Amino acid sequence: MNDLQSPAGVEASVLAALDRHDAAVNNYVNTFPLGASSSAMANWIGGLGPVEWGYQQFRPVCGWLEQQGLPRARSRLDAGLSNLAQARNIYIEMYNDKVRVENTQAGIWRDAIQFGTIQTMAANSYQNAAAREWLQAMFDVNEHRCFDCHTIIGTPGGGYCYKCARSRGWVY
Repeated sequence: MNDLQSPAGVEASVLAALDRHDAAVNNYVNTFPLGASSSAMANWIGGLGPVEWGYQQFRPVCGWLEQQGLPRARSRLDAGLSNLAQARNIYIEMYNDKVRVENTQAGIWRDAIQFGTIQTMAANSYQNAAAREWLQAMFDVNEHRCFDCHTIIGTPGGGYCYKCARSRGWVY
């Protein structure tokens, strides 16, 4: 029997292939977009599916080797899948943390924009009210009107009509 077809030869070949796949997994894991946006992290996490599928391809031959009394390949496969599952959970938690941070930042920006808009509108409203009041006072002065009720009183420069002066307590 050829050495490559013997269970020991198959085991050596599978262990070497698992070593290569472990190295590819480590290379992929080292590309995690730390500090990037949550969408970049989500895309990267989505790439873990093919990495896991690569491990799953070894399952039948590892089961066969285990039946032949050679459990090392199965142990390596299970360890690789377990490590990948733990890493996936860690990366998903990092993604969830990033989403929470982005949502908090978006809320801060939303509140800041809303506050700025409200302040601008209040300042604009005050400025418009002051301009209307100033304009009315100019009309009152120029058209000889009462400063309170704006009826014509005929006094140059404006002033107060008898009714408005009385309501202010200036005359009886």
